[in-house]
Amino acid sequence: KIFQKSYFRGAWYRSDREQWKNDFERLSYYGGRCEVFRRGEQTVNSYDVNSMYVAIMRDLPIPNPTITHYLKNSDQIRGMIDREFMTVDCRVRVPKGRIGLLPYRDKTNNGKLIFPWGEWRGVYNSVELREALRWGLEIVTIYRALWYPESEHYFTDYAQMTLDGRREAKARGDGAEEQLYKYYGNGLY
Repeated sequence: KIFQKSYFRGAWYRSDREQWKNDFERLSYYGGRCEVFRRGEQTVNSYDVNSMYVAIMRDLPIPNPTITHYLKNSDQIRGMIDREFMTVDCRVRVPKGRIGLLPYRDKTNNGKLIFPWGEWRGVYNSVELREALRWGLEIVTIYRALWYPESEHYFTDYAQMTLDGRREAKARGDGAEEQLYKYYGNGLY
C-alpha cells in the first residue's frame, strides 16, 4: 500500500478475460537456484546474495503487464527474443555441461526444480533465454509468446527507500527498524 500510494505512477490493469495471461506468465516463474557439487573434486565458491530482488527492481526496467501482445508466429518471436521482454513457450535443447542453463520442473519427482541437460518444452522469459543462448542453448520450436512492448523503472524510488532505510537502521543498531525495511522490500517483491 505504501508503494501504491506514494510511489507508483503507473496504472496496471487486467480484466477477468485476461486471467489466462497471468496463468501463462506463472508457468515461466521458477524458484531459486542451488547448485550441488561433489566435495573434493573442484574448488567451489559460494555466494549468498542479500536484497537481490529489491536491487533488481531498483536497477532494471520492468515490463508493463497491461500492454501485451499475444504472438504465435515463431519466426517473429525468434527475431524478437534478443531485444524484447517476452514470455515464450518453446521446446529447448540444453547441451550437456557442468551447470544447467534453464530450470525444469521434474514431472517424475513431484515437480522438483532441476537444471538438467537435454530437450524439453517449457515457458521462459526472454531475458533468461538470451543468456542461455550465449552458452549453447538451442531453441528447437517456438509455440507462442506474450510480448511486453513497454517497460519502465517502476520500482526505483521505492526500492531505494527500502535499501536506504535498512542501511541507516543497521548503522544505528536498530534491528527492529532494519527488519521493518527488509519487510518493506520483500513486500514489494
